[in-house]
Amino acid sequence: MDIRKITIPFVDAGTCETGFKNALVLARHFGAHLDVVHARPRVELPGGMYNPVAVPYLQSNYDALSEAIASAARELKTRFEGLCRTHKLDVVELGEVRPEQAPTASWSEFEAGSVYGLGERARLCDLSVMVRPDAVDRRDEYGLMESVLFGSARPLLVFGRETRIKHVPATIVVAWNGGLEAARALLAARPLLAAARAVSLLSIGDTEKDQLSAEAASAYLRLHGIAAEPRQLERSLFERAEDVMMKVIDADEPELVVMGAYSHGRLQQTVLGGFTRRLLHEAECPVLLAH
Repeated sequence: MDIRKITIPFVDAGTCETGFKNALVLARHFGAHLDVVHARPRVELPGGMYNPVAVPYLQSNYDALSEAIASAARELKTRFEGLCRTHKLDVVELGEVRPEQAPTASWSEFEAGSVYGLGERARLCDLSVMVRPDAVDRRDEYGLMESVLFGSARPLLVFGRETRIKHVPATIVVAWNGGLEAARALLAARPLLAAARAVSLLSIGDTEKDQLSAEAASAYLRLHGIAAEPRQLERSLFERAEDVMMKVIDADEPELVVMGAYSHGRLQQTVLGGFTRRLLHEAECPVLLAH
């Protein structure tokens, strides 16, 4: 199990550089290809209507919006090309990638009718990289992250807007409760865990009887040559698990947190739960999620 392809959605000019530079550090370590992709929103005129005043107005706005979308795509591609030149990274077509050439990069863009197109596009990668929204109530930006995470079934690594890593994470905390999402996150993070200096498996409160313990997860990782320390923390009756988790992150200052992404609400599978969203917003370090 290794990281050979990292997908980076280029969403806006304010975050694309952060995602690219941090992903490049991982690509150099693992010998991975950077799959940079931009989804252009599809603009459509309403059909089945005619109004001699409204139609010209809509057409005019349609043309202006289409040009703005095309201009944004051109700017993002220019930034991509500049980053590749700066970091002396070969740009290749995605279908022509060769492992011995890594790290390499490719650019692609497509027209998407909704944010869910990014999730479909990221299904054939080992890891997606995005930059977290600057506010917890930014539904549009969280919607993009949710589409990639839940729509791809692949792990998502989220960086803060000001985060700049210089090496693969050396200290990692894994949030462990024995559940399905936590197990998927653990497996997805295995290449990163193997490269780390210290790994801890943090379990908060009592593990459910039908769930695997942190000790069982530690024994599994040991079979892969990864030493992980199981840690069991208690919480008071009025203390939430996320409060305990944030205390550990603030005290230990890990370079990466790994956790399962839990959902609730719309369609049961497409909205990040409060615990996950809070951790993404408040943690200073990168967070790897899997669902």
